[in-house]
Amino acid sequence: MEITLKDITMGLIPMLASTFVSNSKKIAKIDIETENNLRMFKCKSRTEAKTFLNCKIDPNICHCRPADNKVNCDCKELNNQSMIFKPENSLPFAHNGIMIKNKFGNIIAATEISSATLQLKLQGMKLKTEIELNKCLITNVSLYGCYECDEGAKVYLTCNTDFGKSLANIVCPNINMFTLCGPKGIDKVISINLNKAHIEEECEVFCGLHPTTFKLKGTLAAAENKHIDFWNKIENKEKRIETKAFIHWLQQFDYTNLFFYLINPRYLFIFLCTLLILLILFYCCMPLLFRLMLKIAMQIFCARSVGDDGNHMKII
Repeated sequence: MEITLKDITMGLIPMLASTFVSNSKKIAKIDIETENNLRMFKCKSRTEAKTFLNCKIDPNICHCRPADNKVNCDCKELNNQSMIFKPENSLPFAHNGIMIKNKFGNIIAATEISSATLQLKLQGMKLKTEIELNKCLITNVSLYGCYECDEGAKVYLTCNTDFGKSLANIVCPNINMFTLCGPKGIDKVISINLNKAHIEEECEVFCGLHPTTFKLKGTLAAAENKHIDFWNKIENKEKRIETKAFIHWLQQFDYTNLFFYLINPRYLFIFLCTLLILLILFYCCMPLLFRLMLKIAMQIFCARSVGDDGNHMKII
């Protein structure tokens, strides 16, 4: 069998079409307004910029007028570095399985999701296609986030199957997604980029031989109008998903595998030693802790006051 890699396709990364600036330590993404301001001041090299030699300034950056024996000029103020290299604008940046980072002054984009085209050459072998005749159902769908922003919007959903596990391909008019589905439901958080606020789309779910549909509906915030309580909704939603994922993991935990670990002499010895140490600490520390608590209780509930003559004692 011969396997030949033809090509590798990576999803679109809108952020890579942006303009970046560097100060030799950090790399930050800038908007169009900041870019236009920075382009008004041009130098061929860093040395010329430091010495201000052979640099060009856009004539429109300053408006000058005569004033007696002087010239008064009003100039546009360029953004300082603290404004340009804000933490939210600087790399690294993670979004939907894609990490964009600064590596030795270069912008590197690494993705966990990509598709590859392979060419297989087989001899003396037979191929068999196996398709599970199950059905995927998408429930608990919600949409939060912002549109035309780097963070993007987030789709929360749960995918269930009538039997077996499957990979569902979700096709919407403006969005394509995929998610894993299982009999007990698998929660998924998907990041997407949209260019409008109001979303209402009918989406198809292709899984096995029985496609289904669901409606994706929500209102997204503008990038400049993100509110704290809005993002709290997303954070609380993610916490609920993490809790459900932990319960799902606990239900799917293989306890027989744990039993086989304990049979192993090495792990059994470590387990017994740990148990013995805990028992020793319990029997040694508990009496001391009990005496300390009893002493504190006696001091609180059995306080004594001594009279003026020194011979009278009253217990309260």
